[in-house]
Amino acid sequence: MNILFSYHNDTDDATMTHSSEHPSFPAENVQQRWFVKPWRSTGIVTEYLRFAMSKTPQIDFIAIKNHNLTNAATVVVNFYSDAYITLVRSEAMTWSAESMVMLIDEAQRYIEITFSDAWNPDGYIEIGRVWMGESIRPRIGFSMERTVVPQDQSVISESENGQVATIQRTQFKTWDYTFEGVDPTDKADMDDMFDEVGLSRALFICERPDEVDPVPYTEYVSFTSWEWEHIAGEWWKLMVEIKEER
Repeated sequence: MNILFSYHNDTDDATMTHSSEHPSFPAENVQQRWFVKPWRSTGIVTEYLRFAMSKTPQIDFIAIKNHNLTNAATVVVNFYSDAYITLVRSEAMTWSAESMVMLIDEAQRYIEITFSDAWNPDGYIEIGRVWMGESIRPRIGFSMERTVVPQDQSVISESENGQVATIQRTQFKTWDYTFEGVDPTDKADMDDMFDEVGLSRALFICERPDEVDPVPYTEYVSFTSWEWEHIAGEWWKLMVEIKEER
């Protein structure tokens, strides 16, 4: 089964402007890996985030991670050929709880995301992470046989008299992928990806990018293990372990 990796976020080094922000939740938070610290607007209609990229990127994957938008919200991505004057393309994102994903093919330097959510009970719009970038899709699929392990690193301690104390931590899951018969072209692309993210940086993956709704198959993750095994000739086997970013 084919998979999509989006490992470079062009918004992270973009020059950003915005409509409004709460002083404790600035807009620049959406450029940080830790999406639990969000941008928060002071209004709920005609809010926007604008990204002037350092160069004109090829964009085929857009994601909004960790938001408070209701299913009545309107989220639109606008692409401009100049500094937000000449609109080239405008596409609405489909709402989904927690994360929203758009697969697209566009190359513009100036990109704006607008938000309107007039019935939001919070009275503000909150966005944890914005992601825009190009992705790779290895031609070789991954094995469907894999192990998914729920992880709970909460600490539970019991005193001598039987009282229990708990430090509760966010649960997450880990899993693995195996790619059999990787050719030199795919290996080079995947090596470039690992060179950039290693084990310390996060990325998006989508197991089924050709689905009408790719959201259920999309995860924000990091690698915890990466191992090549030479099979024969130019062919390789890749074994990776993945950790869900929560």
